[in-house]
Amino acid sequence: MYPFRLQQCNMMYPSSRIIEITIKVSLEALDELTKKLH
Repeated sequence: MYPFRLQQCNMMYPSSRIIEITIKVSLEALDELTKKLH
């Protein structure tokens, strides 16, 4: 939606990349849990 603003944020806050990865890992873990439940 806002690729320029996102790029700007990534330059200013490199830690946002870590947050991004953490969210991705969390979502994958949730996916695994839901698969086990079904």
